[in-house]
Amino acid sequence: MSEKAIASRIFSATDQKRFADCSGDANPIHMDPIAARRTQAGVCVAHGVHVALWAMDVLAGIGKMSASIATLKVQFKNFVAVDSEVTLMVVRETGTSLHSTVSIDDVAVMSLAIGSGSVAAADAALLSTTTALLSDAPRSISFSDIPGCAGWLPGTAGKEIANLFPHVAKLLGAERVEAIARLSTLVGMICPGLYSIFAGFDIMITAEADGVTGLSFRVQDVDDRFRMTDIAVIGHGIRGKVTAFARPQPVAQHSLQSLAGKVAKDEFRGTTALIVGGSRGLGALTARIIAAGGGRVVITYVVGKVEAEEIAAEIGTEACRVLRYDVREQPLAQLSGLEDDVNQLYYFSTPHIAHQKQTLFTPEFFERFCQFYVTGFYSLCMALQAVERKKLSVFYPSSVYVDNRPRGMLEYSMAKAAGEQLCAEMNRLAGEVRVVVRRLPRVLTDQTASVTALHKIDAFEILLPIIREMSAGTRSEQGSGR
Repeated sequence: MSEKAIASRIFSATDQKRFADCSGDANPIHMDPIAARRTQAGVCVAHGVHVALWAMDVLAGIGKMSASIATLKVQFKNFVAVDSEVTLMVVRETGTSLHSTVSIDDVAVMSLAIGSGSVAAADAALLSTTTALLSDAPRSISFSDIPGCAGWLPGTAGKEIANLFPHVAKLLGAERVEAIARLSTLVGMICPGLYSIFAGFDIMITAEADGVTGLSFRVQDVDDRFRMTDIAVIGHGIRGKVTAFARPQPVAQHSLQSLAGKVAKDEFRGTTALIVGGSRGLGALTARIIAAGGGRVVITYVVGKVEAEEIAAEIGTEACRVLRYDVREQPLAQLSGLEDDVNQLYYFSTPHIAHQKQTLFTPEFFERFCQFYVTGFYSLCMALQAVERKKLSVFYPSSVYVDNRPRGMLEYSMAKAAGEQLCAEMNRLAGEVRVVVRRLPRVLTDQTASVTALHKIDAFEILLPIIREMSAGTRSEQGSGR
């Protein structure tokens, strides 16, 4: 049969908390917007098991899942960002199987295969009887410690799970649904734990057995190449395998102290830089480099106030100030809080870059990127120059993706190319704003880190020559009296 849309759903932050409370999976990638910024997702994402149980509940509610369910195979293909809308579709249906997908903008984020048949025999013993230590915080373990992990997770409030997914709970039983929900806790809180990505699960429905409660697990296999692990599971009425990745830990950033021997103490004295997007990543590193060279910085944030204040405390509040600035809002009112005499601007503001799409070109994505990389950039340059009323050196980070574009990055690359054209025109008119444009390579950041060992350039090696060029231009303008 052809694909047919069955239902749609938006997973909100409130939905996240409810599922976390009843499943026990409070991994920060689902619950903490600031911590989630330092993951590959870049934003909070819905629990994969939550999405899967919702899909199963819808299918059970409309009679697509029979009472003779024997197998469940779920694959999580992409992140589901909180507040994004997903669509459930039936792909194929036979007398013994049902295949469905959950998609965002026609791009599959999850596949679900349900098989009918005889229920397997009950399991007489758990994989492990050692109680896994659970707390409010997920375990942080190294990949080398994953082999041999085993344990048992006690049950949760089955009634609450049944209330969340009443149709599938009626079909499978609340205890089985609880055991499936506990798969999320296993991956997100225990193994691999804090730095995990749930890839999927493949389980059989078994007869219920006395004494088999909660969820027991034992690591079966690990693959160092992809940081992947297979975990055998036995719960109340289920048996099978979970697959998960251990994602890289957040990229360790250069500290101010570590830069002391790499940057001359006074080489950036006289620089006062406004660093838009300075609370993390390349912006934070730029702030530390300039401060290490004796310069002063104002770093901006939109949501990362605590991160920005931590950087200011590290550098020292005399050399580093903090300012909230959103490029989507009018600049002049926001710059009214700017007390420093700024002569440089570093523009690292960016929206979330990775998008799931199937169409060749999505106007909404292009408009959003242009809002950041073209309109917002130009408005800030003009407003800052009007406030300062003097020559301003600006750094505009473009990307090698303008020419060497990966699949799915069309809108991003087009917006960056448009930004380059704008900068060229600003320089051609020889106004009060001088723009330095560089196409940055794929440098190592939280969002470019991957489970495979890909070579990425240290951002310090890229940024230091740029900052030196910017500072040389600033000194030249000051020396000429302009």
